[in-house]
Amino acid sequence: MSWTDRRHSPLAVECATYLAFGMPVAMLGAGWPEARHTFDRPSSALGLVAAVYGLGRLATSATALPLLKRWTIRTATVGLLAALGAACLAVGLGRSFPLLVVAFVVVGGVSGALDSLGNRYQTVVRLVRNAGLMFGAYGVGATLGPALVAVTTWTTGYLVAAAVALAAAALARSHAVAWPDGIESPAAGAATAPAIADDGAVPFAATPTVAPTGTDCEGGDPVDATRATSALVPPGAPVGSAHGTPVPKGPLVLSLACFLVFCALEVTTGNWTTSYLEEHRGASSQLAGLAVSGFWGGVTIGRLVMGRIPAHPHRLLTVGAVTLTAAYLSVPFLPTAGSMVAIVVAGVALAVMLPTLVVTTAERVGVAATGRVTGWQILAANVGGTVFSGGMGFLVSRTNDGAPIWVLIGLALVGLPVLNRALAAHPPDVEPATP
Repeated sequence: MSWTDRRHSPLAVECATYLAFGMPVAMLGAGWPEARHTFDRPSSALGLVAAVYGLGRLATSATALPLLKRWTIRTATVGLLAALGAACLAVGLGRSFPLLVVAFVVVGGVSGALDSLGNRYQTVVRLVRNAGLMFGAYGVGATLGPALVAVTTWTTGYLVAAAVALAAAALARSHAVAWPDGIESPAAGAATAPAIADDGAVPFAATPTVAPTGTDCEGGDPVDATRATSALVPPGAPVGSAHGTPVPKGPLVLSLACFLVFCALEVTTGNWTTSYLEEHRGASSQLAGLAVSGFWGGVTIGRLVMGRIPAHPHRLLTVGAVTLTAAYLSVPFLPTAGSMVAIVVAGVALAVMLPTLVVTTAERVGVAATGRVTGWQILAANVGGTVFSGGMGFLVSRTNDGAPIWVLIGLALVGLPVLNRALAAHPPDVEPATP
């Protein structure tokens, strides 16, 4: 395929799109300790901005089909990317806190809609490798964004993010891009079989970040979550369940709790680490921002390579949970440089959690209930990320900037036994997952 052909492929457009909406929210937490002085707000005000972003993203996380009933995917993608670029310009150039809040409502809503369209694209093309590239691009944006803010300024970072969004819009606008047939038809992409990589590897998520339908926290599983869990369903069995199918309550509660806790850990760490390191531990703004970049880089790299790890899913989950708990516990007691390393380690450990929990859903609740429970799990992940990251602002305003790490430690300590109990659940209608 020539360079021109690659540039005009839908995959190139989706990768550019995911790169574009991966940057703004990752830069928020990294740049806030400096930017808050511009907006004349305390560090706790970050909680409000994080909350409205999460609510905006949650509200639009399943909007692909409504959008495609009204517009073509080309028009919808271009319009949303243009709105993202405008919102980033408002964030970078504005000096009003109410304007900042409104801009992040737009950033959240647009990000959720773009991710929903991306998942729609994946349900039609059903290629795990393509999805890995798309969500890898998101991870690159989430990793580079904080680093950019750390070495330049808040304004420069968001102006670059606006330029990336507008460049992606220009790429999507080309009529030479051949979108797959049927992408705008509600019947296209019905799940009849799981999408599996060429070598038979189980598809795992590649991106960090509050979760729309079919994704983990703010980024996404390379295939939609229903198809990911269908890897455990016998050939020919229907994916999902009838509304009358009973769902085991105990395993359901444990499963939802796992998604809430581990997504809350991921999003809260990404948004509040810089404030903790800079305001409470005395780190420079550059080093604190680079630590957040390292965290998202650890999450991204971990998800890109985890599908090649020849370990049982339960072992992956257990090792990941123990490692991240140890990493968070060490942060307040290590020198600042050591704390930064521990945060990166926590990112790598978190990489395995949500994707593996998605793939093993049927093991906890049974094959028949998998379809419905998958959607509830994604909702729980969104709620966890939004409530804890947003609510952290209230806690910081009532205590001090050291509060985030103790909340993260508490979440990790709660998550470990909850995960162990969830892994012990084993309904009779499904065999355990294999490496």
